[in-house]
Amino acid sequence: MVITWNEESRLRTCLTSVAWADEIVVVDAGSQDKTIEVAREFTDHVVVRPWPGFAEQKNFALAQATGDWILSIDADEEVSAELAEEIRGVLAGAGAAAGYAVPRRNIFWGQWVRWKAGEKSRKAYRCAASCRISTGTPDCGRSLVAQTS
Repeated sequence: MVITWNEESRLRTCLTSVAWADEIVVVDAGSQDKTIEVAREFTDHVVVRPWPGFAEQKNFALAQATGDWILSIDADEEVSAELAEEIRGVLAGAGAAAGYAVPRRNIFWGQWVRWKAGEKSRKAYRCAASCRISTGTPDCGRSLVAQTS
């Protein structure tokens, strides 16, 4: 699941990194570039709607997805091959966790932002009824961390 607005230059890399997913949902806020055309190279599930705000757009996109597990990423993020393999393993194992936190590397102006000892950057979503997975760019190779309810 990706929300977009004028992300033509970044979206292809993002969607290529999740092409293994059962479903890709893109909700676009009326891009003026070729974002929508790029999205349609990967999925027919592209919805264009005016920008109501970040939370509202994410929640709308979430409602468009049909799977029990949803990977929510931004257009400037990508999933490494190692993380994709680990996610597929989690999905195949039907684990009991309510959600997962995924360690990530934050890249700022082309440089990896390193955190102080003991600090970690994670993008995580906690779920009530169904589970969700979220990730950042690029994965640092550490394991998924289960979040139990």
